[in-house]
Amino acid sequence: GSGTEGTRIGINPAQGRLILDRTASGDTGFHDGFASVDTAPINARDGRYELKIYLDHCSVEVFAQHGELVLTDLIFPNKTSTGVSIYAHGGSATLESLTITPLA
Repeated sequence: GSGTEGTRIGINPAQGRLILDRTASGDTGFHDGFASVDTAPINARDGRYELKIYLDHCSVEVFAQHGELVLTDLIFPNKTSTGVSIYAHGGSATLESLTITPLA
């Protein structure tokens, strides 16, 4: 892809929000409200956040804090969108564990 397409999942600790941003997730132009940023309240436990993220070609599911919070969205990425990126913005974060398992 062009490197500009993607679905962003993040946490804003200052606001206590889990964020699922699909505004640049691929084909979003078919409805005015589809390109959305969905958020939900989240609190750290012992200074940590636990996320389990399930991704297939057209859906993203984020289970946070051992399933206490769930965000699910449809996405319609281009066929060339196959990458995964992890980053910290405006601070630092430590990724303690990552497992990627193909669903199909």
